[in-house]
Formats: sequence, structure tokens, C-alpha cells
Amino acid sequence: MPRAEAKAKGRPAAAPDYFWLYRAVSRANASSTPEGRARAVLRLGLALTGGDGGAVILLYGRTSWQVAAQSGLDEDVAERLLRRVCGAGQVLDTVRGGSGGPSLERWSGFVVVTMEGRGPRRRARGVLAIKRAGRLSGPARATLTEFARLAGPILGGALDRWSLARALQMERTLLKAGRTINSSLDTETVLTDIISLAERVIEAEAGSLLLVNRETGRLEFRVAHGGGGEAVKSFSVGLDEGIAGWVARNRHGLIVADAQRDRRLRRDIGERTGFVTRSLLCVPMVSRGRLIGVIELLNKAGRADGRFNPDDLELLEGLAAQAAVALENAGLYRRVQGLYMSTIQSLAEALDAKDPYTRGHSERVADLSDALAKSLGCGEKSRLDIRYAALLHDIGKIGVSETILNKPGSLTEAEMSAVRRHAEIGATILGPVDFLSEVRELVRHHHGWFDGHGQPGGLKSESIPLGARIIAVADAYDAMTSDRVYRRALTIEECRERLLRGAGTQWDPRIVHKLLGLLDQGLAGNRGITGGIGS
Repeated sequence: MPRAEAKAKGRPAAAPDYFWLYRAVSRANASSTPEGRARAVLRLGLALTGGDGGAVILLYGRTSWQVAAQSGLDEDVAERLLRRVCGAGQVLDTVRGGSGGPSLERWSGFVVVTMEGRGPRRRARGVLAIKRAGRLSGPARATLTEFARLAGPILGGALDRWSLARALQMERTLLKAGRTINSSLDTETVLTDIISLAERVIEAEAGSLLLVNRETGRLEFRVAHGGGGEAVKSFSVGLDEGIAGWVARNRHGLIVADAQRDRRLRRDIGERTGFVTRSLLCVPMVSRGRLIGVIELLNKAGRADGRFNPDDLELLEGLAAQAAVALENAGLYRRVQGLYMSTIQSLAEALDAKDPYTRGHSERVADLSDALAKSLGCGEKSRLDIRYAALLHDIGKIGVSETILNKPGSLTEAEMSAVRRHAEIGATILGPVDFLSEVRELVRHHHGWFDGHGQPGGLKSESIPLGARIIAVADAYDAMTSDRVYRRALTIEECRERLLRGAGTQWDPRIVHKLLGLLDQGLAGNRGITGGIGS
């Protein structure tokens, strides 16, 4: 080994010092990460060869070559090395490992040696590239080759542990993604969660989700982050157009390393939005054999080559599978809820038909209750239950005589008792309907007073379900501001006075003040309130 290459410790130049090599390479084990070991290997490689700089390029996963360590090189030089190692995403034949052991050759001023892992089917796990003027002597070449033979398994072990950790991380990510995606049955929320997760986990600059329009058969942008944002939503893609169309038609995920060279790319979209797509990852969403849509991620972030890799594809395919099921469930839920709502509205209309003075009362109470629930921060499920209960809060009056309901004068105590029972009767009517179990309790308690009086009695203050307290205030407001057979409608000021007088005794004072706040904002009126579920 030449003197410049032997440097410290007075190692003999004539032959490799295998004892020193074993000790030196073993020091690379001090780090458990591929990058830490790559830095140690690079330092030793430079010391062995007297190189001016270099890089260690490792194979992560199946085909993802990345610069793990570098020294004394410009970024563009390291990038050229990386491209040389993984031309078009494939390992060059010149750096493949094999039974012949590490291969050593020269590339444009670099000495390049492969580093193989263990096992009967050894393969290149990394490449050590040393920038050095002049050729290495025979002993120096032998020493570097032996060094690469020893370093390969050390790097391979770290890469195997990295792969295992990544697999476990991917599993945890998919489990977490499943919980997040399935935490809502609102389609728009599900769509937004899908793209946000995919972009964050796979590290993409932009992402979009396209759904199949069943009438036109085209893919339509429903969610787009970055990459032109809202402007993208004016486009649609046929199954015979663009990369997304190809993926949808073939139902096969696709990695496009250089999107600008791909003839399938819809360049008109980029021209309209001003976003340059350099690399692209696209997968289909399929549920029960039916195409739902596709997910696209654009421009890989955090990598020198800016390209997606097979690990990214595998993870996005897992996310897409969960997303397809979640979207199917959301659609089914929406259809079932529509059926429920139609049935409930029919019942409410049948009830209102008994009393011309209360026609539309249930619908108005439902709108106002929903607005109050939204302003109080209730979730989507709670708001739906409150709306259903508000529509059905007087369903028990079906069991009350029309003579009593339409009596123009004061009611007797017996008649009042019959009217008061309508909340309990309503809860009994809804008893057999399983999906209305929460609604049933809101109907049962919507006439309970905040101080513990009223029907059915027993509960007070916060122990009364929040939805029941909301409906009680909305019901009272609409009743006060509506003409009845026995009195005229109250003015807003008269209504305000009565509500304030009953706050803390008959009604929850917090909800009363919330309603008065909506009145002050001009949102509430005599015939309802603006907005609704999802607004």
C-alpha cells in the first residue's frame, strides 16, 4: 500500500493489514442506523485510499438507492453519482453484487466498489465511491476490496433493521390511518383526511383525489392540495386520458419518475395551474371490485432524486384500499340517513297535519336546534340525533285527542296531564326503533325543567341530555313566536323577556343566552334559522 494510503499507525504497504481492517470495520457497528454506519465506512474508505472526497450510496428497501453519507463533494456531484448507480430507478449491471464478491472499477475520477450483504443470494447493499486522482496499486485494490467485503454485511444488517422498522411503521401508519379515515362518515371529511395523510406520510409536495362520476364515467377532482389547488377542480379526466386515467383503466398503481417525459401527462392542467409535476405516484381506489377513483401524489420531497419508490407505492396502495372502503361506507351511511330522514319528516308532517296552527313547527324546531347544537360545538353524530329528535319531539301528541290540542280556551288539569304525557308517549312510540335509541331519550326529556320539574321529571341541570335541553329552548322559542288557537304570537322582545325569566328554572341558561346571541346576530327569525347539517 502506498505511503499516502497507509497514513497513520505505520501499516505495511505491501499487503492488506487484515487485523487492522477487522478492528476498523468493527467500529462501524457503533452506530445502529444505516446512515451512521455509512459515515463510518466513508471515513475509513477515505483513510485507506487517501481520497479527496466520496460518498456511500445505500439500497433502501427493494430499489430505492439513496446517498447515505458524503464528504468533500458538491450536491450536484453526489446527485450524478446517485443517478449513475440507479439509472431510471434500476441498479446498473456494473454495480450488481454476485457470487464473485465486491466489484471494483473506476468512474470519471471515482474509485467505485460494491458492498454486498450476507446470505446465499448475496446482492449489492451499497456502493462506496472515492474521489481520487490516479489508479490504485494492486495491494491497495486488494485492501479496498477486502474492506468492502467486510463492510457490506455491517451495512446490510443496519438496512435490514431499517426495513423491519419501516414495515412496522407502515403497519402502524395504516392502522392509524384506518382509525382517522373511518372516524367520520361525512364524505368530504373522509376525502380531506385521505389526502392529508397520504401527503404527510409519503412526503409529497402536492396531492389530489379524483372520484368516478357514475353518470359521465369520468374522473373528477374532489380534493386538491398544492399543485394549483382549487383551479384543478375545473378539470376532469377520462379513463383514456392522462396518467390518472391509465391507472383507473388498468387498476394498477404507477410510479412515474420523470413526469415531463411521460406522454400520458395532462400538460394542459399544469399550464392552467402553473404547477410543474416532476414525479408522480398514482394508485386506484377499488372496493368490492368497483372502481371508486384514484389518488395522486406529486413531487417526492426529502429525497435527492425527487422520485417516489416502491415502498411509497406499497404504502399508498394500503391507504387507497382503506380509503375506498371508507368512502363506500360514507356513501351507504348517507343513503341510509337520507331514508331515515325522509321517514322521520313524513312522521313529523303527519303530526303537524293534526293541528293547522303547528304546521311546520317540527321542521323549524329542528333547524333552530341544529344551529344551537352547532354553535355549542356538538359533533356531526350528535347534531343528527338532535335534528331527528327535534323533528319527532311532539310525535307523542298522536296519542292526544285533537279536541284537546285544538281547544281555544284554557285546559283543565286532566287535559293538561294528557298533554304533558306526550313526551313519554313519544319515547314509547320510538322504543322499537333501534337506530333511534339516542333520539328516544332526547324526546323523553325535552320537557324536563332545568331545575328538575316538568315531565317526565327526575333529572335536573346537566343530567338532562344536552340535546333535550337544546330542543326545549328551540321548542319554546318557536311556540312563543307562532300564532296558536288560544293566543297570538309574541313579539321578539316579549319572547326574549320570557326566556330570560325562565333561564335557570325551566331552561338551561347557557342555551338561552346562546339563542339570544343568534337573535342579536340576525340569524334567527320567526320561521326558523339559517343553516343546517354540514353548513
